[in-house]
Amino acid sequence: MAVFFGVTLLTLLAVIGWFDVRERRVPNLLVLAIVALYAVAVATSARAVTPVADLAVAAAFLAGVLLLWLPGWLGGGDAKLLAALGLWAGPARALDLVFAVAIAGGVLALILLVNARLAPWRAAMPLRSPHTGTTSDRTGTGDAAASAAAPPTLPYAVAIGLGAAVALRDLFLT
Repeated sequence: MAVFFGVTLLTLLAVIGWFDVRERRVPNLLVLAIVALYAVAVATSARAVTPVADLAVAAAFLAGVLLLWLPGWLGGGDAKLLAALGLWAGPARALDLVFAVAIAGGVLALILLVNARLAPWRAAMPLRSPHTGTTSDRTGTGDAAASAAAPPTLPYAVAIGLGAAVALRDLFLT
């Protein structure tokens, strides 16, 4: 049963990462699915679980990421995703999750920075909307010139998903 929850969680994280890369947003429904999956995992678990402690970790994560969200350093969807994953991490894996996500975020930022340095023309190119086929920008305003001046954003849900896969792996391999 643990493998089912692990594969399902990893699938949800991969879909969330795809949305973040593609649209720079994290769908609330998918974050709620992660919370619901946790509730089902706790309800069906044969081993000792600590849902109250896990909820306290999720609340602490939410409080911490709110401090990153307020100045705009982290997106709201990323903040909600980290809080939801705090449930899965619980007290035993909370620091592992924080460090794994931070390392994955640093590696992702370096990859994007190197990519931008090697191909600077890509950063200035307007994006083409997959839904309408119209030229848009990275800021969502429709102004392609503003897109070139706007700093690129980091799809941090990818780093969160990779960090969670590393930090929570023992939950599903035993």
